[in-house]
Amino acid sequence: MPKVGDTKQILADSLCKLAELKSVNDITVLDIVNNCGLTAPTFYNHFRNKHDLITWYYIEMWSKILDKIGKEGYEWRDALHEGLRL
Repeated sequence: MPKVGDTKQILADSLCKLAELKSVNDITVLDIVNNCGLTAPTFYNHFRNKHDLITWYYIEMWSKILDKIGKEGYEWRDALHEGLRL
């Protein structure tokens, strides 16, 4: 069984892959879990709905981006540009 953080990331990766194929509005929780081999109860143990998953994903991504500021010449402008590409 994956760790909590791993499970959340697996679900986020599944959503991202599905979003390459169709609109996020058309993606269901069942689509997300079926795509990655998890179950709906597992999804709901971590998120209320797909919008909660999307929010978690963006917070995680921005946190990683912001952590780079000041390291190896990475500036806030770089963070802004990288964040806009999400």
